[in-house]
Amino acid sequence: MMNETTTEQAIVDPKTRRTIATLQDAMESGKSAAITQVIQLIQEITAKADTISVSQLADLVSRDLATMTKVLGVANTLGYNPVGAEITTVHQAIQTVGFEKIRNLAMALLLMESAERGEVGKQKQEVAALALASGIMAQAVSEHCPSIEPEQAFVCAALRSYGQLLIVNFLPEAYAQAKALTATMSWDAACREVFGLTTLELSYELLSSAQLAKGILSTIRAVPKELTEAKFHSPSELLLIASDFSNRFCQHAAEKGVDGEQLKAEAARMAKQYGVALALDDEALSSLFERTEKRLQGFGQAHGLKMFSNPLMKRLANISAPKSITKDKEAGLRPSVDTKSLRKSADGDLKFQELISQWGTSSGRAISLEEALTQVLQLLHDELKLAQSVVFLRDEILPTWSARLGRGSLFESIRGQSLLSLDSRNVFTICLSRGEDVLVQSPNEPSIRKYIPDWLKTKVEGNPLLLLSLRNGQETFGVICGIGNREHSIGLTSRLAEPLRALRKALAGMSRTEISP
Repeated sequence: MMNETTTEQAIVDPKTRRTIATLQDAMESGKSAAITQVIQLIQEITAKADTISVSQLADLVSRDLATMTKVLGVANTLGYNPVGAEITTVHQAIQTVGFEKIRNLAMALLLMESAERGEVGKQKQEVAALALASGIMAQAVSEHCPSIEPEQAFVCAALRSYGQLLIVNFLPEAYAQAKALTATMSWDAACREVFGLTTLELSYELLSSAQLAKGILSTIRAVPKELTEAKFHSPSELLLIASDFSNRFCQHAAEKGVDGEQLKAEAARMAKQYGVALALDDEALSSLFERTEKRLQGFGQAHGLKMFSNPLMKRLANISAPKSITKDKEAGLRPSVDTKSLRKSADGDLKFQELISQWGTSSGRAISLEEALTQVLQLLHDELKLAQSVVFLRDEILPTWSARLGRGSLFESIRGQSLLSLDSRNVFTICLSRGEDVLVQSPNEPSIRKYIPDWLKTKVEGNPLLLLSLRNGQETFGVICGIGNREHSIGLTSRLAEPLRALRKALAGMSRTEISP
């Protein structure tokens, strides 16, 4: 392998031996002032990658109360826990959400803490942000390449920055020296000058000695040119390429003075370098940015941030937003967007408002719930690019919900059937019991698919699934089920939060006359 040859040659160099020995001694002695926990978590998990048990992982995550609380908070959200089961311990979280997801979630939240916490120092913030952003983007790339496993993509891309994370934490003066040399040479050349090897080679060397699983270790290396020129790639090669692309792009995004349009242009240029491996055209890149942005904002919100302070986080959190928004909301976390000026510029918002207004002025007559829901489906299909939809309404006698309205083959196959109830544990449960919405962009993911009802699986396949709860006080009287198109993620952006809330409030006040299926 490319890294093995490089590091075998480099390790003869006294500088290289000194760097590796210093870092290994520092990790063993626990000498660190700021981001010990994230390094310790990565170190302990990677050292036991093939043997670590559920109980050991739960213990690692539970060591710090703040980290454990945040992990449990995110584990209880819809994206991780679509069935809505209450999770109160890390052990429950691992069993419900999945081992790898909780491992990566803990890593991500600790990296977010390091990236956004002021006292750790600017250089440490930059490296933590790079590791987190690379992992998040690689996950987003995996949704475009089905043969790449998302959780593996996250950890592989994040670990490419492991060597850099250790250097900035344990050898800060030498790191600053290497940074200063980049005025006249590349970063890799500067690292060879100061440390004897590049940070990627250092990551490989340290993780190799930690006996990291071979499937992950094989991605901690440079991508050879012959691989990018190949027409066919194995899943492990695609994982390497996705990790490299994500890490390189995030490194570029971390540079000063790079705006959204420049980033998009650089992403398009980089995508071409990987040939057919990633097949990222303009449309795919746009979707990639949206998914990256959404994940990043989710972690920020889970961390209790109102806005990002880290420059890389700011840029990625706004990369897909229109210029008029990024100018005013440069800090990062996209707000609920309820200002008059922004509403005027959002056609989708206006359509929701106009529909509600029409209901109030329908020639003096009260519009029926059936008429209103038919109009709502049309609007949702147009705005969210839905392919199919079904409206389930609560039955009059039994505590069940049946398919009453809809569009597409799914509705035709289940018309009038009472398929939802609180007795079943599936993706609809959280809508029925708590009145919360569910958005699943990748329903074929094993941890999610087991909660998809059999009658829905064949229709959803790899398409995104949206469930909107209709509430009247404490009761869920209906659920709107929408199926999107696998080529496009459902764009349920925060700007639609207020219009959808107003629309559902109006529906709740309408006459509950029987709708014939």
